[in-house]
Amino acid sequence: MPVSDLKNKLLFESHFDSIEVNSNIASVLTPFGIVVNFPPNSCVGATGQPIAGRVQVEIMLLKKKGDMIRMGRPTTSGDSLLVTAGEIFVRLKKDGLPVQLAPNAKINIRYADFPTNQQMKLFMGDESNTLQFNWLPNTDLVNNFINVGTQNYEIYTNHLRWLNVAYN
Repeated sequence: MPVSDLKNKLLFESHFDSIEVNSNIASVLTPFGIVVNFPPNSCVGATGQPIAGRVQVEIMLLKKKGDMIRMGRPTTSGDSLLVTAGEIFVRLKKDGLPVQLAPNAKINIRYADFPTNQQMKLFMGDESNTLQFNWLPNTDLVNNFINVGTQNYEIYTNHLRWLNVAYN
C-alpha cells in the first residue's frame, strides 16, 4: 500500500479548469504558460450530439525528462528517439463523461519556449498498447500542424489527449 501511495504522489499534477461551450471562443490559460483556445460550439458527446454549457478541461505540459519518466511518456517513436519541446495532454469532460471535439473543430494551443526549433513536427500519442506508450508522426497536415515562432510554438489540432512537439 505505501508503494502505490508513493507512486500516486510522484505523478505530475494536471491543471484543471472549465470553459463555457457556446457560440463564443473559449480560452484556458494555465499557470505553466499554455493557452488553449476552443472554437465556438467545439464539443460533442460520445454519440456525436452537440454539447453546450460548462465543460471541464484538464491540461498537462511535460518538459522535463523526470516528468516524462514519472508519467510513462518516453520520447520515442517506434525505435527512434525524439528531441522534444514539450509533451501536452488535453482532456475534456462534462458531468464526468468524456467529451470529444466536434467534426471540423480545431483547438489552438500556444506556449512559450526559447529557443524554438524550426525542425519541430507534431506527434500524436498512441495509447492503444497499455504496456508501451508510443508517439506516432502526424499524417494529417490539414487538421494538425505547428507554427514555430521566434519564442513560442502554436499548435492547431483536432486531436485530444497526448500531443508532442518534437523531431527525430
